[in-house]
Amino acid sequence: MKISYLFLLLGLTTGTAIAQSSIEKKAAFNPPDETSIPENPYGNAIRLGQKLLTQTSQLLKDYSGSTMNCTSCPST
Repeated sequence: MKISYLFLLLGLTTGTAIAQSSIEKKAAFNPPDETSIPENPYGNAIRLGQKLLTQTSQLLKDYSGSTMNCTSCPST
């Protein structure tokens, strides 16, 4: 009886270890180079969005309560 519990415990721990090792980690996001942004209305929208994130306090000073930018906060 003790041996069957031992095998059960061994099987559960081995299965858990195998399952955890097969979980893939997400690769870090690497944004494309800025030179790849197209020169068209879509590209203009991308550049505006980038400016709003990096220059929030300057561009939206009437709506921003501080001198921080959106990029000042750590990403999760």
